[in-house]
Amino acid sequence: MPNWRDDALCQEFPQAWWFPEQGGPFKTAVWVCSLCPSKEPCLRYAIDNDINHGIWGGLTESGRRALRRKEKKRAGGSSHGNNEPRPADERRAI
Repeated sequence: MPNWRDDALCQEFPQAWWFPEQGGPFKTAVWVCSLCPSKEPCLRYAIDNDINHGIWGGLTESGRRALRRKEKKRAGGSSHGNNEPRPADERRAI
């Protein structure tokens, strides 16, 4: 069974592009990721494994943190209901 890493374009470029020093350049890595057939599984791998360094799936560390928060909020909202008003025919008088 092929691994997503087998087709990852990052293998063809310097590893340092995906692990810049804090505040260092990262736009080239993000651009390469945008063209990569492994972008989605790479990003999912980084999120599922709580990787907090480098560029993965085209997102920086802060981009992945934001995506994690969004996913947690979405999951929490759907499993615990919401506060949207119900249609009148679903309301019961007390």
